[in-house]
Amino acid sequence: MMQVYTIDEARVILKVSRDTVRRLISRGRIKCVRTGRYGGRVLISERALEEFMLGEGAEGGDDEFGVRI
Repeated sequence: MMQVYTIDEARVILKVSRDTVRRLISRGRIKCVRTGRYGGRVLISERALEEFMLGEGAEGGDDEFGVRI
């Protein structure tokens, strides 16, 4: 079964703030699924996190907060 993470769980794995995870999602750097109405919960698959960490979905370089993207 596929592992999914909340924003809080993803921030711990990535060692960044909750706002940084939200920013990466809004910029399309991390793929997610929103459940329920009006946004609901945000779930991030293990694969999406792996792709981000390996740089497969990113342009590369560091963002303005020093986060590798």
